[in-house]
Amino acid sequence: MKLSAYLSILPATAAFFHSTGSNAACIGNDYEQQMPLPNTFLPVVNFANAPTTIPANQTLSLTAEAKVDRGKGGKSSFYWCADGGTLEKDPRFPNYDSVKFTAPTSVGQPVKIAVQVGDGLGYIDTQVISVNVTNPSTNTCTAKLVYDNQVATYPADTVLAGTVVTQKWRLKNASNCEANGYQLAVYSDNATHDGSPYHYQENSLTQDSFSIPQSERDYVTAVFYAPEEPGIYQLYFDIVANGKPLTPLPDGRLFSEFEVIADDDNTTPSIFGAVRAFIWPKEARTDGAQWRVAGFGNWHKNAEQESGYTVRDYTFECKDIFGWAAPTPATISILPGKTITASCDYRKSNPIAGPAGELTVTYNKDTSKFDLDYNVNGHTDYMTIEYAFNGASHWTTAFNKSIQTFRKAKRPVAINGSDDVNVMYFRLQATNTSTNETFTSDIITVNYDSEPTVIVDFPATPELFSLGSGETSLKEVKLNWPKIVDSKYRDNVDYYEVRYAKNSRFANASTLNIGNPATGSNIYEAISYKV
Repeated sequence: MKLSAYLSILPATAAFFHSTGSNAACIGNDYEQQMPLPNTFLPVVNFANAPTTIPANQTLSLTAEAKVDRGKGGKSSFYWCADGGTLEKDPRFPNYDSVKFTAPTSVGQPVKIAVQVGDGLGYIDTQVISVNVTNPSTNTCTAKLVYDNQVATYPADTVLAGTVVTQKWRLKNASNCEANGYQLAVYSDNATHDGSPYHYQENSLTQDSFSIPQSERDYVTAVFYAPEEPGIYQLYFDIVANGKPLTPLPDGRLFSEFEVIADDDNTTPSIFGAVRAFIWPKEARTDGAQWRVAGFGNWHKNAEQESGYTVRDYTFECKDIFGWAAPTPATISILPGKTITASCDYRKSNPIAGPAGELTVTYNKDTSKFDLDYNVNGHTDYMTIEYAFNGASHWTTAFNKSIQTFRKAKRPVAINGSDDVNVMYFRLQATNTSTNETFTSDIITVNYDSEPTVIVDFPATPELFSLGSGETSLKEVKLNWPKIVDSKYRDNVDYYEVRYAKNSRFANASTLNIGNPATGSNIYEAISYKV
């Protein structure tokens, strides 16, 4: 039986994300795209905010907006690169549509920042902007914060003298730069007590610092001791950056109003104290950072409080988490009736000095392929994924790749003989060819049930994925398409026919029987032919 496959000429994206060069710092979801689907609306990506300048060493949030063909099941995946400065994941945006960018310390050189969107349907789009790095002494961007008309937490109607008071407000960043590391501080000279001026001088607690990206909203918290003398109080708060108060908000300073009552109800003063702790930075909280009183308390999250501690010294400790260096345990002293404030200040641990990587493998029954989801570090420039049968005694290469810009991807791979077993073994090897160092991952065991495979006696309809040069003056054009195989991954095509015409209706089209130009046994082979 003669089998043929007709090629339809369709537009497709053939971009490769090299906009920022091979030395670029990149983060995000760099998933390899499947073969392009026909009749798909191509993805489009743009910067929601595209700054033209940024002071050296300043951090701002970058956000991308994308459109994909959701009717075909398209989903956006974002990937970012910059040829200067650093890019960091924003934990609030796990799909990387918004990231944090910190400018380099050197000024005068523009930084190229690129964002790529993939739609999972075989197409990508890329946008690149150029940002000039300026001298912070002449172009310091101070965030403009405004009250967002919402109080999240009020003090109780009455509070006991000397106890801790908490109030939260919601603010909006109405500027084009990030409010990073800001704090609230009591504005002592503008307080009132029963309507009269009052100078607040009680011991103030350490305030929780906060960061709000441009054009976004977040809550800020003030924690302070209630004065000892009964009465109605109003306290006002400054917003402090780098130790200096900022200009008050357009609607005036934030303030808290509460009534203090004396603790004179003949109850025995408390002999117990409490501990409240804050965890920094926010990224460490996202990665699971917690605190506790060693030997006594449970693990707690940021800003939580635990009471019931007798008056004595305790050891305060912060939980060890992957990728972060926890501070050393410290001694805290509990005071009767008081809440002691502590903090866990984490820092990023030193990265692995050599090549390394991670591998996850899943079996896809619909395609009878194994999805190899890999991620290698910046010291890796070559990677190999191997598989084995029968207890992992003999290893065969399933996939290898030179690593340049893209270090994280998912690759579907068909393995001959996998239909005859129900367990496979995989491992990843990451290599630095300059130092000849090699990292080998732990062996991954995949148990699966392979469904009976239906043999298809004809190839699927192929699609062109590149038209070569678009120059109309050329006398020939190079066509490219993937080899067509059946569901047993066999090349049973006897010949391909190429049709070309001078109109989109293919009226009076010319037809060429070009046989089968495929060579070798590579089922992912790209076939080329010049017309």
